[in-house]
Formats: sequence, C-alpha cells, structure tokens
Amino acid sequence: MPEQTYGAEPDLMHYVAVLRRGWWIIVLITLLVMGGTGAAVSRQPHQYTAQAQLLLQPDSLASVLAGGSSGALSPTDVLTQIQIVTSAPVKTAVAKDLGVDFAQVPTVSVSEVSSTDVIQISATSSDPKAAARIANDYANEYLTFRQSQAVNAYGYAATAIRSKLTSLNTQLAQAQASHQTSQITFLNTQLATYQAQLDQLQVNSALAAQTAQLVTPAVAPSVPSSPRPKLDLALALVVGLALGVGVVLLREALDRTVKTAAGLEGLVRGLPTLGVIPGFAHPGRAKNPIVLVESPHAPAAEAYRQLRTSLRFLEVDKHCEVIQITSPSSGDGKTTTAINLAVSMAQAGSKVILVDADLRRPAVHEFFGLEAVPGLTEVLVGDQHLDLALRKTPLEGLSVLTCGVLPPLPSELLSSQQFNLNQARLRSSADYVVIDGPPVLHVADALALSARVDGVILVARAGKTTRDETTRSLRMLDQVNAPVVGVVLNDFHPPRAKTGPYGYGYGYAPKQPAQVPAPQD
Repeated sequence: MPEQTYGAEPDLMHYVAVLRRGWWIIVLITLLVMGGTGAAVSRQPHQYTAQAQLLLQPDSLASVLAGGSSGALSPTDVLTQIQIVTSAPVKTAVAKDLGVDFAQVPTVSVSEVSSTDVIQISATSSDPKAAARIANDYANEYLTFRQSQAVNAYGYAATAIRSKLTSLNTQLAQAQASHQTSQITFLNTQLATYQAQLDQLQVNSALAAQTAQLVTPAVAPSVPSSPRPKLDLALALVVGLALGVGVVLLREALDRTVKTAAGLEGLVRGLPTLGVIPGFAHPGRAKNPIVLVESPHAPAAEAYRQLRTSLRFLEVDKHCEVIQITSPSSGDGKTTTAINLAVSMAQAGSKVILVDADLRRPAVHEFFGLEAVPGLTEVLVGDQHLDLALRKTPLEGLSVLTCGVLPPLPSELLSSQQFNLNQARLRSSADYVVIDGPPVLHVADALALSARVDGVILVARAGKTTRDETTRSLRMLDQVNAPVVGVVLNDFHPPRAKTGPYGYGYGYAPKQPAQVPAPQD
C-alpha cells in the first residue's frame, strides 16, 4: 500500500472546530468572570482621585553663577523633584497641615506629564474634597520646601561672594600701595564680576519661589475613579474570553480521543473516511439489535448504506471481496460495523458471508441468536466441513460462519494454511466475505489475519478511541503490509443543529404514502 502519514499536526481549521465544539465552555466562563467582577464592583466603595499639576523651573542660582546663561531641566532633574514631593520634610509639613501623625499621612502618586517639565500629584480618598485637599497640600508644601531651599541656597552663595569681595578689596589695596598697575586692573575686573553676581543674587533672592509653579490646583472630583463598572466589565469580558479559550484548548490537549470525522481525517493523510456512523440505541428491544433490520430508516442505517457505497467506489481501483473489520481495542464497535455492513450488502442483492474471526471474544452469533459451535475453529482443525458450518440467516443472501470453540492459540489458526484454503472456498461461494477480526493493539491475531484479506477497515469510536491508539494501529498494520482501505468513525453524535456529521443526509426517511379514499358509487 502507498506510504501514509499518520498523526499529522492539526491545522487552523482543527482549532476552529475545537473552539466551536467548546463554545458553551467559553460562554460559561466569560459569564462567570463577568458576574464575579460585577459582584465585586458592586461591593467596592467609591474612591475619588484629585490631581494637582506643578510646572518646574530651571535653577536660577545655577544660571547666575554660570554667568547669566539660562539653564534647562534634564530628565534627571525632573525625577529628582518627583522624589522630593514625597520626601520626609514635605510629608512632615503635610501631616502638620492635616493635623495627623506622620504615619497616618495619606500617600500620593507623583508622575511626569508626557515628558514635560510638568509633574502631577494624584491623591485618592473616599471623600472627593479630602482628595483635593491632600493633593493641594502636597503641592503647596512642596513649593514652600523648594522656596526655603532656594532662599537658603541664595544666602549661602551671597555669603560666599561677599567673602570673596572682601578678599579682593584687601588684595587691591595692597596692589595700589605697591603701584602694580596690571594687578590693579585684574583685581578691579574681578571685583566688578563678583559685585554683579552679588547684585543679581539679591534680585533673584526675592524671586526664589519661582523654582516651581502651581499651574493646576486640585479640585474635588464629581466622578469616582474606582470602581469603573464599564471598564472593569470590559476587562472581565476580555479576560473571560481568553480564559475560556485557554480552558477549551487545554481540554482538547488533555482529551486525546477522536471526536469528529475531520479529526479522524487529520490523523490519517491519504486514507479515506469511508463512513461516519451516528450513535443509536433501542430501548426495550433486543440486547444486540441489527439497526438495518430493526430501524431501516434510522440515521445509522443510512450511514451503513453509505459505507457500503463507499466500498463499491473503492472497487474501481481495488478488488475488495474479502474485507476485514478491525479496531484499535475492544468496545470500538467493529462487530456492529461488520454485521451491519454485511446486512447492507445482502440487502443490496449481493451474496455475503459474515465470518466471526475474533477467536477470543466472539459476539456475532449473539446478534443472530445462533450457537457458536460448530464454527470457524472446527473448520480449520478439520472437525467440520465448511459448507456444514455455514448458517443461513432470515435475510436472503447472508450466511454466517460463527467462531466455534475458542482455541488456545488463535493467531496460529488464523495464519495457517487451512485458513487460506477455506478463505478461497469462501471467496468462491459469495460476492463478499466480511470478517469480524480481533482488535489490533491487544493481540497479534488481527495482524496475522490482515495479510490474507483484500482490504482492512479500521473502526474508531468517537469519544473513546484515542488518537494515539488510532495512529499506532495503522502503523502496526503498515508494518505487515496490510491493505488498509479506509477508516470508519463509529458512535458519532452530531450537533443538534445538524442532521448528520456533515449537515446533510441523515434522518432522511421516505414519506408514508397518503391514504386515498375509495371512490364512491
């Protein structure tokens, strides 16, 4: 068979399908997050934030000492002033103004406004007037502290310049006494320079408060800054959606079962999905009903007919007279699939022999109410002729070869020459031979049997068979060159909004003919 690619990486459409299946989880989690947020917001007390803005000025003292050149604030200068606003001297003054202890002084946040020389002081309180007062107190006490710093700095600078002038006057008197003309000229120049600085300091000392300016005093806000219901609920919506999507994807990653036909096809690139069989049940009826007989118009019955049609299309390229039905493990529905496929073929007019080759856990005879013995085992060991072991069924064209006595070594019987000879007889006696084989992963019987058939169909059960089991089964069949012709998804439960796994085709029963009244005489 051509090389196949098993277990391929899921594509974008796979994740879209996962999210569509888990939409209710996303909606539920989003509603829970938004509901919790709404409840928390409703219990949260209102908080008000007031803001005062200060415009910082360059240090005029540095400008005077630099010879009158105008200074400019650097980013470091702005950050330094931001730290001073919340420094201990300013907080001490604010505590005194508010009449509280230092440890009880409300905290504020200070930030730069858009890379400018403006800083913003934000205070938050449950009382809007208190918030405005706190912000203004910090701003005013900061201005007072800066003014005090500036006055002190000017005083220290003036004292230093006066001391320098005294020293220069002494040197000038000595130079004049000794008639040192050049020295006199130099000292007079120095005296003039320092005197000009002293005069400028005396002028700027009165303007020391201009180191910063309150440009926007804080006012009592009318709207609370928190909670913000609209913004909080919008954030809760985003968080809820993200959390819901994450939970759905995590659930999908942890759940390794095959759920849809698209998911099954994504595991096997190159092998067709021959059929998707919806789940069915018959309450109050037989233990093992044959759906094509019990409910011929049920969606599952139509699905088995579509499986039969898919096999006939395969015969254009592959001659499939002997077909083995297997699955990764027990409970996947291989026996039900084999029986209903054989019944559908017989109903279509073909002569079919159904063989129960699961010599460990046989079940075909239970569906038809037959005794298991004699059967395949007796034929293979020579205790019974094949023609006598075949059982007729009420359905025309369908015969059954049951399992027989359970042998100690089933794989040796299935790989024996006697099996080959009897299979050739079965092939010549019917149009199709459908073999219910054992599961692939548990025993070697299925692999031994697969080398002696025309085609192998692997059945996976939706919600039970894992992706790893499916790909491992196909790889094991590949290793023995088994002629795998396709896969079947069994027990699929389509969304309620659709009539079938592809949205069309199932539940399409024929209408009952209308009752025509008898003509009146």
